Amino acid sequence: MKKLCVISCLLILLFIMSCEIPDTESPVNPMPLIGEAVSGGILLGPGLDDVTGPGSTRDKCLGIASPKYYVMMEKASNGETAHWNHTLSSFYSKNNDLRDQGWRMYGVEGRFFDCNGTKTIYSGFYKPSTAAQKDFFNYEFDSAWQELQTLREDGWRLFLVDGFTWNGKIRFNFSMRKTKTTDWEVFGWYYKDFQDLYNDIYPDGWKVKVFDVYYVNGKLTVNASFTQGISDYQYVLLGYPVSYFKSVYNSLKTQGWRLYKMDVDGSYVSAVFLLGSTDQKLIFDCSESNLKSKLESGWSEGYRTKIFDSSF
Repeated sequence: MKKLCVISCLLILLFIMSCEIPDTESPVNPMPLIGEAVSGGILLGPGLDDVTGPGSTRDKCLGIASPKYYVMMEKASNGETAHWNHTLSSFYSKNNDLRDQGWRMYGVEGRFFDCNGTKTIYSGFYKPSTAAQKDFFNYEFDSAWQELQTLREDGWRLFLVDGFTWNGKIRFNFSMRKTKTTDWEVFGWYYKDFQDLYNDIYPDGWKVKVFDVYYVNGKLTVNASFTQGISDYQYVLLGYPVSYFKSVYNSLKTQGWRLYKMDVDGSYVSAVFLLGSTDQKLIFDCSESNLKSKLESGWSEGYRTKIFDSSF
């Protein structure tokens, strides 16, 4: 694999088979950001303009096919609990019950379950918290967009988002939390547009806070929120093959980078790294039958789930 190699930014978006991990240097000639993002807001990217095609490159009649799971655990002392593969009504009920008991959703995964794209199932992870949080499941884009705009006016910001597709249909699960930060969100940006945007705003201190990747018409599409509250350098990878990502992760880890966000869709991984020294454990490409034992092993060793994702 060829090395592409003179890098002049703290952030590099590494694409499939593009280059090895470069040294970081100070950013030069930062470009100003114009438009809504100057004052905060939600930007609709081009990725959602055309959603009538086949969706993800992995979309097919999956029926009850079991997904593979991708989990990152970190050393921590907090409690956690999880629920897997519930129908929407069941998951909604369990989510409300856990909220009443002092738990808040930290990660959620939805997927279409039938060949007609009408049934959905959900899995989620929870941690103890009293944070003000609103959760939304199985929203079409227009409805999600309206909720986001309305809640922003009352001081709510995106906390997590999970977009999933089937035969051109897109659904969103997302959570909002009360915050005084100046976060702003982008939805439905094709990866190249997202790359250009982030290269523009990174020198001004904007970093990815929430990160979600899926495919529209076979094109990698990104939802994200940005904040200026993250002081560490940040490293973003988009569209890496699953078979290749783990070696990249190990290489970055030896250089002092730690996984911060990760999203897997089909055979590709996208991720965000921060500089750090936290002890992490990666559970990768794991079958559903093996996942519980691996999580229990991690829990017994003092690890807790930081990232939870699944894909076919």
